[in-house]
This record gives sequence, C-alpha cells and structure tokens, in this order.
Amino acid sequence: MSDSELLYHYTSAETLIKIIEGQKLRATCLAYMNDTGEVDYGIGVIMDWCEKRKENAAKEDKRACELITSEMHLELKYHLYAACFSKEGDQLGQWRGYGANGLGVSIGFQSVETLHKSLMTQTAPLLRLSSWLTPVEYDMSAYMIGFEESVFKFVKSVLEFGQEEIPGFYYVLGKLKNPVFKEEQEYRIFFHDEDQPNEKYKTYFSRNGYIIPCYDVPTKKDTLLPIRQIIVGLAVQDFEKAKHSLKSLLESKKYSVVEKYSESYPPNEVVITKSAIPYLP
Repeated sequence: MSDSELLYHYTSAETLIKIIEGQKLRATCLAYMNDTGEVDYGIGVIMDWCEKRKENAAKEDKRACELITSEMHLELKYHLYAACFSKEGDQLGQWRGYGANGLGVSIGFQSVETLHKSLMTQTAPLLRLSSWLTPVEYDMSAYMIGFEESVFKFVKSVLEFGQEEIPGFYYVLGKLKNPVFKEEQEYRIFFHDEDQPNEKYKTYFSRNGYIIPCYDVPTKKDTLLPIRQIIVGLAVQDFEKAKHSLKSLLESKKYSVVEKYSESYPPNEVVITKSAIPYLP
C-alpha cells in the first residue's frame, strides 16, 4: 500500500485515544467548523450561478433555478455533519490548524471508501444517519460546469415529475469550499440528520466558547477502524517514547504495529512514523 492510498485525519492525542478505544469516528456539525464560511460559501456560489443562468433562459430552466434557490437556506448547516480527511498526511498548516499545533497525530486510514464501509450508518436501524462520501471541491468554475451537466439536469427532471423538493440537495452545499483551503486536499464523509437519528449517538464538546453538536459514529460489529498509519506530530520531542505508548494503546484494541507497509498485511496492522517536517521548539 502506498501513502497516496491513505487519507489522513489530524487530531489531538486525547482524541486519538477516544477514536481507538471507542472505535468511533466523530462527525461535527458544519456550522462550527474552523472554516467560518462553511455552507454559506456554497450557497453563495450556487445562488450567483442561478441568477446568471436565469438571464434569457427558457421557462423550464428558470423554474429549475427558482427551485434550487428555494432550497438554499442557512439553517441547512445545522443539520449537516462531517468527518474530514486529507490526502496530505504531514502538512505544516494542518498540524497548526487541526493537529494540536504539532503535538497531536495524523491518522492514516486505508482509503476513505474502506473507512466509510466500516461505519454503522444508514444501514443500521439504531443510527439512521444518511451518509455520503465525497472529495471537497475548490475549483468553482470547473465544478459548476459539472453542476449544470448533472445536478441541474436532475432538478429539471424532478420538476417534470411534478415534485417541488430536491432529494439530497444539501449534500452539494457541504462539498464546496473556499479555494484558500485548497492545499488541504480534503475528503469528507457527510451525515445528515433529517431521518431522526437515535440521540444515543449524539454528543457535544466545547471549543472557542461554543457548545458543538456532533455524532460519534461507531464501526460495524466486529470491525476495526482501518487505521494503517499514525504520524506523530512535529512538535513531539521524544518520538521513541511516543511510539512506545502508541503501540501499547493500539495493541490493547487488537491492532499490530509493524515497520513497513505491505499489501499482504491484514488491515489491523499499523505503521507509526514521525513527522518529517523540521521543527525548532
């Protein structure tokens, strides 16, 4: 397995313990993400596109634009939750923003598709969260070309069948992100709570003065999270000491620590490495 096949989640050492011991992945409400423009940015992009698209448009196209804009409301961001990952596992900006300023870890998962399949989502009646897996879009010009070819045509077909709502349209909003975050190369697993999910899995934490809602989504029965690498943060001074305790934690949950990747290794084998970024404390 090559590094390019892994997707990484930056977090603190404290949260890593909760992830491994609980075998759960936290999906946080988009309204409280570090990017203060979450969802609002996507709404702005699509609203602007619709306004331009309506100019000199045929009647059915105008109706489609009006239906799309009717779905655009800021309350959506309070019902969308996401677990976030990056193609970049050792990036200075992400250590600072999400990895406890270099004192945390970057967890490498064996592809986000494998991770998604390991989670108990809408297929489990006890949870009832609708879920999607998607890369984040940063190039709005390119994305809106695809939007017209796929989503816009779908909306027109919805109208032809006499419907006045767009099923699952909120998913589009959560995948659009300001291009200033492009270096993060983000992927997301989205959850939407419209299906009255079991409150047993909903929890809260505090950050920057806010009480933030989230869902701790468990793995399926007898399934381990597909962790294949843990990168110790660049600000951690004694790597060998950190590796020793990480190994103990992983082995307590039936993972095995190995020195190198191999496609023949079972999915419970994990490599522990140190950030390659030079750091002067």
